[in-house]
Amino acid sequence: MPGIDLPNVHACWTLEDARKIAQKSSPGARVLQIGAGFIGCIILEALVARGVQLTVVEAATAWFRA
Repeated sequence: MPGIDLPNVHACWTLEDARKIAQKSSPGARVLQIGAGFIGCIILEALVARGVQLTVVEAATAWFRA
């Protein structure tokens, strides 16, 4: 994927990855998160609690089905 190796693009697979993201997640920081599955929702909740400006992109076709 073009741009995946840019300096401010981070994957979150390990605790070390999460710590690096947390260090950069200051209030007002602009963050784009790709994915909002189970783990993604935990991450986005933590980012919102830190006060970032969060945009989430999710590829799911349906959020809820009764």
